[in-house]
Amino acid sequence: MGFSIVETLGPKGYGELCLVPDGWVQGTSSGKYYLLWPNIPGKLASKLVRNANSVPESGWTRQECCVKRSNISSYETGTKILAEMSDESSTDYMEQGTTQHITIGNYEQIFAQRVLENDAMETVNYDLDTSNFHEEYLNDHLENENVPEENSKCSHCPCFEALVKFQKEAYEDLQKGQQKILKKMSIIERQNEMLLNTTAQAVEVNGSNILEFEFNRLTNKKDLMQCDERLGETDYFQQVLDWLKSKIIDTDAENRMLEALDLIFEKTLLVECSWTGIGKGCTKFEIRLLRNLMNLFQTIGSTKFHKVSENMLSKFFQRKLKQAKQRLNIQGVRKPTNHKRQTEKNLKKKTVNIA
Repeated sequence: MGFSIVETLGPKGYGELCLVPDGWVQGTSSGKYYLLWPNIPGKLASKLVRNANSVPESGWTRQECCVKRSNISSYETGTKILAEMSDESSTDYMEQGTTQHITIGNYEQIFAQRVLENDAMETVNYDLDTSNFHEEYLNDHLENENVPEENSKCSHCPCFEALVKFQKEAYEDLQKGQQKILKKMSIIERQNEMLLNTTAQAVEVNGSNILEFEFNRLTNKKDLMQCDERLGETDYFQQVLDWLKSKIIDTDAENRMLEALDLIFEKTLLVECSWTGIGKGCTKFEIRLLRNLMNLFQTIGSTKFHKVSENMLSKFFQRKLKQAKQRLNIQGVRKPTNHKRQTEKNLKKKTVNIA
């Protein structure tokens, strides 16, 4: 492989001649040519450009170009042709009376400029000054072919410090964004744990005891009195509570009590009960006197999000016992749902609990 001389447009629209390996220039079926440029420091690129066998790698950027010469045998021959072409181009443009001109210069500076253009041309406007690329500097460089010292500054790019500052600020913004994402992920993780803990409440009981335990729905007042008496025993109370937890997974307090109501009572028995014992034209069983049973409903209804108060328990039974006759007409088995109105206040409470 040899070398090629290509012309590209610089930031100010001036033509720039470059001597590069043939492999860095690629053509398309439409007749266009592109110069592939490495994203590496200028000093390394100036060494790489002298290797005729170097080929583009992934991550290189490309820029449209015009091929002036190709298949040049050596880098030394190419530099001489490049110098001659630069002199001819400058003379031609001078004769035409135009301000446009073609320049070439120190390869380390050119490559440093290319890397900056490839990385941030769309976000930073570089005010590049090409007045320093005069003919004497070019001739000295071609004769000695010395690469500038490592400590030499890039006079070709006066906005380099601005670019470094911009990249630093962008990196800091990226870190802040990552911290916000991690914080939100932590909140979501805690919410998931709370939901899992609530769901696990149904299985945080002794599995073998639940399988052995049987509870028959209460059908009459005698069963009701006996059940309340047995619930005064700590072991039996815990067995019934564990059994209810294994059946109920809803997180809403009233929905949990409503499911427990249908699991414990036959619907016909609820018609014979009221909260105070007073009915329309008749006397009913005063269910609020069954303190152990009321304690069971208060316990099963409470969750980590909300605790059932005595006032809430009272309103729940008053409302559901009043609707007992209508509920007799419900056919089949379906999950009970509490149709309470979702007020703005309730929605705000739910939002706070979840957060």
